[in-house]
Amino acid sequence: KSVGNVVDPFELVEKYGVDQTRYFLMSEVPFGADGDFSDASLVLKCNSNLSKQFGNLAQRTLSLISRNFEGAVPPQGELTDEDRKLLFGAEIILDSCREQIASSQRIDMYCKQILSLVQEGNKYIDEQAPWKVRKEGSDGLVRAGTILYNLMESLRKMAILYLPITPIGASKMLDSMKVPDSTEFRCIQAILDPTKSIKAGTMIDEPQ
Repeated sequence: KSVGNVVDPFELVEKYGVDQTRYFLMSEVPFGADGDFSDASLVLKCNSNLSKQFGNLAQRTLSLISRNFEGAVPPQGELTDEDRKLLFGAEIILDSCREQIASSQRIDMYCKQILSLVQEGNKYIDEQAPWKVRKEGSDGLVRAGTILYNLMESLRKMAILYLPITPIGASKMLDSMKVPDSTEFRCIQAILDPTKSIKAGTMIDEPQ
């Protein structure tokens, strides 16, 4: 403070937005410690992690459902090992996330754990390529539907995990997936409760 190297968070919110400021400060700076800041690093991190990775994954998934299933979440068919790895990724990291927060307030590590899920989601959609699979007859359409259902369910869990960090954007994403706006459906426990999963046939918002 004495050398004037303090950043005013209110100015950052005014310039970049609430979610972007919260995400950068929580993911980049360990709780209670000093951290490096530049406008360029905030923009780069938010664009890379939130827009290009998380936002793009949601946009691709919702767009494919809108175009190929008339905006209705397709039913989930038979699962492969790759499907299960994606679907249960959030459950696997939950204990680690809780430990990071409870023991040392390492919110930055919590953010890194969520980002790893997002990266797995992007890897999954690229490798499974539902836009190609759907062209392989009726079985291909069923398989494409399963892939997209799995992505929707994974995005639901990612968005719930992001709620404490980027409440505005995460809430909007859950809204677009028609996840009920209640604590029951949007709390961490909802990740573990199969009755709170995305329901096949749910009509989603057309992505903008």
